[in-house]
Amino acid sequence: MTSSGNGERPATTLRAELRKEIPQLFAPGFGLRHDAVAEEAALIERRWGGARIDAKPRPDVFVAIKAALEGGRRGVEALPARLLPFVPYAMLYGTHTGRDDGDVVRAYLGRLHEAGRSAPRRLWPHYLLSLERDDLATNEIASWLKGHRGGLPGRLADFTDKYDALDPARATERMAREVLAGDGLGDDIRAVGVGMERLHTAALLAEILGSVGILLRGGARPADAVRPVRAILPERPRLAIDQTQARERAKRRALGTFIEGIVTWQRRADPHDSKPGPVLDLVLELNEDPRFDAVRWQGVVPKPTIDIVEGWLTQHTIEAFFRVANQVRIERADMWAERRKFWMSYLPYVRRAWLIVGDQGVPFARRERIRFGRFSGGADEGHCGLMLDFGDLRVLEMNMNGRAILWRPGEVRRGEFPEVYDETPFDRRNFSASVARSEVWQNGCIGLGHRPPDGWQQKFADHIQQRTDRGIRPKGM
Repeated sequence: MTSSGNGERPATTLRAELRKEIPQLFAPGFGLRHDAVAEEAALIERRWGGARIDAKPRPDVFVAIKAALEGGRRGVEALPARLLPFVPYAMLYGTHTGRDDGDVVRAYLGRLHEAGRSAPRRLWPHYLLSLERDDLATNEIASWLKGHRGGLPGRLADFTDKYDALDPARATERMAREVLAGDGLGDDIRAVGVGMERLHTAALLAEILGSVGILLRGGARPADAVRPVRAILPERPRLAIDQTQARERAKRRALGTFIEGIVTWQRRADPHDSKPGPVLDLVLELNEDPRFDAVRWQGVVPKPTIDIVEGWLTQHTIEAFFRVANQVRIERADMWAERRKFWMSYLPYVRRAWLIVGDQGVPFARRERIRFGRFSGGADEGHCGLMLDFGDLRVLEMNMNGRAILWRPGEVRRGEFPEVYDETPFDRRNFSASVARSEVWQNGCIGLGHRPPDGWQQKFADHIQQRTDRGIRPKGM
């Protein structure tokens, strides 16, 4: 917008005024110089500021840095100084280019003086977030930062002192202790300007969880280990350790030690496994179900720990069957409590359990947050089945008055009977021809009816004992 031709200066818009550079104070006669003010502001920021995290480099810049790191020491020495602040993005995250090459790491650190006085403050958050305690680059950078502690702002220096952060072997142990003690670590992470969102994707998170596991395995006894751990995890923690930028060996180590530790803590606090649910939910979120994703567990988590987790899953599946059945339909309610008591007495002998439901049971089974099978035929919508695997004997119990089916897997034709952990819909008519109408063993199987006047528990217990090589029978049965 302009004025009329009356000699007035052209008018300007508010946007144009806001874009103008702010006038600088400069009064040498009064001892006030612009450069002195700027230096004082920079000094205040260095002393009291938090972490300075540079924006990620442009793709072309990242490619140039990666190529320089791949060129070894000489490649790093030829890298323009203006690109030095971005080296951590290629070295410590993602491709981890040059991270295991001591010459490359030391060549980079040897040039950081060219990046100016802010170099320690800019490198510190990268060091912290990418920390892997037995890693060459982590330890080399820690050593460099120890020699340049004076360049760290007060908040970063305080954090470093509190957690001994420049000693990779001790830092995550101290952070783990703080996690188990409460919310202090999260507050400290936010206070230094790193933030929890960055922690959620950082190798540091994997290392902290691994250290939590070591402490719990070693005898630490927090009143609650689940809540404080969840406090440092993302809101949706599924496979949280996998989502970090830690390298594969560090992820596997963290998963193994954390799961072993928290399961050990749960067993110590609750030796009778009365309420393992919160720990079970957490380890399944972090590492999936060992019954279906064995590759994530075997060779990563110790076998005794896997056995405990699978035992909890078996217990949960049996209990889930009765909860789902209660929601759908129960015949002979007077017998239902007895049926539950009977099968729960066999829990120590059950190797695996599997829930199979009709259409009506699907939404209730999903609420149990476990995987399950479905009936496709030979069963109505309200049918629920509980399959128990004793090793050399299997049982399919139902929620109706119909018979329970017992069979020895090595003596029946393949495909006639359901398989544990098989999510393929099963047709109950498959075994109808093999199971005799009378209660006699035929074709490797038998159908047993529930008739309380006839003492069905004793009858069931006799057949299970006679048809298992171990001769299993609960005390008092």
